[in-house]
Amino acid sequence: MQHVPHPPEDPERQILRTGTFLQTSCPHCGADLVDQRWIYLRIIAPGNELGELRLSPRFNVFEKESTIDLAPGEEVRDLQCPHCGASLLADPDRCEICDSPVARVRVEAVRVGFNLLFCTRVGCRWHGLPDEDRARIDLDAQT
Repeated sequence: MQHVPHPPEDPERQILRTGTFLQTSCPHCGADLVDQRWIYLRIIAPGNELGELRLSPRFNVFEKESTIDLAPGEEVRDLQCPHCGASLLADPDRCEICDSPVARVRVEAVRVGFNLLFCTRVGCRWHGLPDEDRARIDLDAQT
């Protein structure tokens, strides 16, 4: 599932640009995950500690805060919707850089909704699209 950028071939194909605001929701219950300036997720650390993870809702902006101290390179045990409690892990998809599990959220940007995958390893910045959304969306290169 490697992301290979290619130019839009038809007017329906969109490019997701760095800095674009991602209106983010749970792919299970549809609840909005964005509150003011953060995407809010429930996190379960490797030692089963439960906490909150806040991510920037801007594409390719890697600001984050957590109520749990996580070391660089550490994989979270699970990411969950804070509304319905469903796991956001996208098994069997894996990070294309470090082979860690990835999470899936539903986003709306560039006038279209699609699924976005991102790595669960602390410090890894990989993100991509599932096969069903690749024909419609291109991701801007990381800066």
